[in-house]
This record gives sequence, C-alpha cells and structure tokens, in this order.
Amino acid sequence: MGELKKALNEYDKLIQIDSLQGMIYLNRGMAYRKMEQYELAMADYLKARDMQGTRLDLLYYNMGINAIYAYNNNDSGIYYYNKAILENPGFRDAYSNKAYSYFRMGQWDKAAEQYNLAFQLSEGTSVHYNNLGYCYIKQNNFDQALSTLNSSLKLYPKNPWCHRNLGVLYKEKGEKQLACKHLQLALDQGFLKKWNQDNIQDLLDYCNL
Repeated sequence: MGELKKALNEYDKLIQIDSLQGMIYLNRGMAYRKMEQYELAMADYLKARDMQGTRLDLLYYNMGINAIYAYNNNDSGIYYYNKAILENPGFRDAYSNKAYSYFRMGQWDKAAEQYNLAFQLSEGTSVHYNNLGYCYIKQNNFDQALSTLNSSLKLYPKNPWCHRNLGVLYKEKGEKQLACKHLQLALDQGFLKKWNQDNIQDLLDYCNL
C-alpha cells in the first residue's frame, strides 16, 4: 500500500506539470483501483478517455476490471472488454477477462469460446486453463476437460482448485477412486484454508469425508 501511495503522489505532481496527458490519469486510476478506491479510479478513467495520448485499449480494459470489482457487474465488464478488443484485437488479457466474466455468469459456452480466442494469441495461465477445464466439464466434454486441466497442473502443480475440478470431473465420470484422490490432494494443498467449504461440499459428501 505504501508504494501505491508514493505512486499517487508522483502522479499528482505530474498532473500539476501537465494536466492534459491522459496516460497520467489512467495510471493514477489504476493505482486507485488497486487500493480499492473504485469511484476515484473511475473518475480518473473518464478524464483520461477525453485526453490526448491515452491508450484506449488499456483504458477500457481497466474500466472493465473496475466494473467487476466495484459493482460486481459482469455485463458492464464485458461491454468494456469488447471496447478494449475493438481498439486492440490482439489484447489477450481482454479476452481472458471477458471469458472470466462469462464464467462467473455460468455461460460456459461463451466462456470457453473467449478463453480459446485468448489462447490463440498466447499461452494462458494455470488459472485460465483451470477455468476452461471446468467449462468443458459443464459441457460434458470430459476428454477435453481432462487435457485442459492437466495443462493447468503442468503450469502450477500445486493448484488446489485444479485438483478440486479434477475431482469433479472424475465424479461426473463415475470414477470414485480418482475423484477422491484429487479431493484429498486439494485438501492437502490447503483448499479449505483459502476458500469456502461450499465450493467442495459435493465432493466431500461423495467421498464420505
């Protein structure tokens, strides 16, 4: 937090020198967002939008993030991510964030489509592949789910969410031994220390734990 406050002071100084450079407001808005001061962040984003030198793809991307975290508004987030992609069709993170918005809404087909568009641009993270793997589970595409979740584990072998999802996959396939094995791995890797038990209760019941 101390570094962010220092950054804010520097941005304030730059604005006093030249108050017409949009990127200064955009960067200050990003700092406010990281400090969870979302109203101040949006105020700076709106200033940056109408000023010279602003990277509009980055601006709309951050406005999308703000919509999600400040207002829990997935539709608004998707709206801004689409605007970011229009400005920069090669903006992978805009696709992956858009995918996650659909994921949060339970729109598995659209989420999977956007994740795959993102991966055409560059490799995803363990979290991205884990989420896509879960989308495939919800689509009953179990072979693709297994391949994708294994890709997630290769990038981050101690990913408790991925083991949870592998447990869900094997439960859906009726392979109880493997389902319970991955449930135990998720528990051993601290799943319940970080996330609510509701996220794993079905597996706990299935494995009689």
